[in-house]
Amino acid sequence: MVVPILKRLNDFMAARPALKGWTFGIGNAEASKPAERRLHWEFGRADAPRGGYQADRVAKTIVIRQVPLVAVLRVRRPAQATSQPGLTDADYLAAEQALREVFIALDTLASGDWEAEGEDWTETGAAPGESVITIRQPLTIRVKVQHDRYALAPVETTTPEGDLAP
Repeated sequence: MVVPILKRLNDFMAARPALKGWTFGIGNAEASKPAERRLHWEFGRADAPRGGYQADRVAKTIVIRQVPLVAVLRVRRPAQATSQPGLTDADYLAAEQALREVFIALDTLASGDWEAEGEDWTETGAAPGESVITIRQPLTIRVKVQHDRYALAPVETTTPEGDLAP
C-alpha cells in the first residue's frame, strides 16, 4: 500500500543535492545492509483506518488510513587506525541535513499530512573502531483509501490505492 509512496519519497530525496552519496531502501530488513550513509523506511504497526465521508453523489466513500513508519538514517565511519577520530561534526551535520530533507520531502509530496514524534539519536559501533550514528524518526502519514463507486465495504476490507491524502 505504502511502498509506491515511499519509492516516490526516496526518488525525490535522491535527486536532492544535499543527499548526494546516500543510499535509500524500504523495509525493516534494510537495517542490516552496510553503507556509509543510508536512509531506509521501517514499517510500524498499522492502526485502524479513521474517518470516512461521502465524496460525491455516486456513493464513493473515502477513508484515510494512518500508516506508522520510522525513517532510519545511518551515518557510519568504518574502522580506522586507533589514532583517527570516530564520527566528526561533519558526520553529525550530514545526518541532521538528511533528517531535514526527509521533512522537506514529506511536506512536498504528502501535502503536509504527516506527523513526526521525537527522534532518537544513538551512537554505536558494530565492529571495533567503527562509529555509527543512527537516527530513528517515528512518523505517521495518512493515505487515502477509496472504495468502489457503488459497493459498500467495511473499513477493515478496503484495498488502498496508494495515494497520499490531500
